[in-house]
Amino acid sequence: MSATNTQKLIPDSQLAKDLGRSLRTLARWDKRPELGFPKPVVINKRKYRPAPEIETWLRERALASLGAKTA
Repeated sequence: MSATNTQKLIPDSQLAKDLGRSLRTLARWDKRPELGFPKPVVINKRKYRPAPEIETWLRERALASLGAKTA
């Protein structure tokens, strides 16, 4: 059993809604590896993201944003 099987997965549709972005935006982020956006887990042709990876990604972006403003 992989770690993904024991983690909470967030559907892309919910993630897009929570972030105030479109599904198309998430697809664009997938195509830009320099953003470090968590890779999806595809189940029945639907994309899901591991919740811990999303939380870490959001935290890192927030910290980077604060660092950019204070520099």
